Amino acid sequence: METDLYTETLRLARESGESVPDLARATGLKQRWLHRLLAGDFNDPGVRKIERLHRHLMGHAQSSADQAA
Repeated sequence: METDLYTETLRLARESGESVPDLARATGLKQRWLHRLLAGDFNDPGVRKIERLHRHLMGHAQSSADQAA
C-alpha cells in the first residue's frame, strides 16, 4: 500500500520525538500550525491536492506518450 506524503510526514514527525518548538525552529514553520497539523485539525492542508494533481498529470503524460509511440 502506497503512503501519501501527508501521512508519511505525520508519522515521521510523531516518531521523531522532536518537540513542536524544535520542529518550528528547524523548519521555519509556525508552532501553532504544527500543533494543529499534529492534532489532526486539517482535513486537507494542501499537499494532498498537489499530489492528486501530480498523479493525474503523470498518468496523462504517460498515456500521451503511449499514444505517440
